[in-house]
Amino acid sequence: MRLQYAFKNMNGHPKILEHFEERLEQKIGKYTDEISLVELVIDKNKHDFRLSCSISSEHGFSTHTNITAKDVWAGIDQLLHKIGVQASKRKTLLKDHQNHYRQRHNDSRQFFIPEDNAIDAEDIMKYEETASKLRKAS
Repeated sequence: MRLQYAFKNMNGHPKILEHFEERLEQKIGKYTDEISLVELVIDKNKHDFRLSCSISSEHGFSTHTNITAKDVWAGIDQLLHKIGVQASKRKTLLKDHQNHYRQRHNDSRQFFIPEDNAIDAEDIMKYEETASKLRKAS
């Protein structure tokens, strides 16, 4: 994992980066494979911090997230929670995409008429006659 970081309007502290990397592995490690690039920007404004993070993985997961917080430590936790939710949703979609197809396929079977109530040509003719009478009446 390659970590690129920038601190704007503040002095960077190695503890902040250690905390970020540690929490990143805890939050995202179980949802995605090898993370190739992490870009973190921490910008100190007058009264708050603006954190921006971009993550790219080797097999297609990429996200960009922004957070504004009063405290840099709480902001890192909020940022990683948000990224963890996005990674979890992506993994769920990848894992269950076949199950969604099967569920839709099984649900469509309920719209078919069972064999004991089969429709024959007489039923269709009666339906067409009734429909044409209703069209003429309106």
